[in-house]
Amino acid sequence: MVASKAGAAHHPAWYHNIRAHPDAVSVQLEGRHVAVRPRLVEEPERSELWRRVNDNYNGYETYARRAGGRVIPLVVLEPV
Repeated sequence: MVASKAGAAHHPAWYHNIRAHPDAVSVQLEGRHVAVRPRLVEEPERSELWRRVNDNYNGYETYARRAGGRVIPLVVLEPV
């Protein structure tokens, strides 16, 4: 997941929520709720994933410039 908030100066609320309560995160897949564990992506993995998310949506580079120095977090959700 990309915590871009369209390049706002602050992280989105959902990012703060999953950081505060990582054991309470779930996603809905095909009508089922699946428990997941969020993991903040660090370097060097972050650089590769940042390239990949930008390959899928070129707006993230614009968001990064707009963010005023805020590093946009990338979060991987891993099944528990």
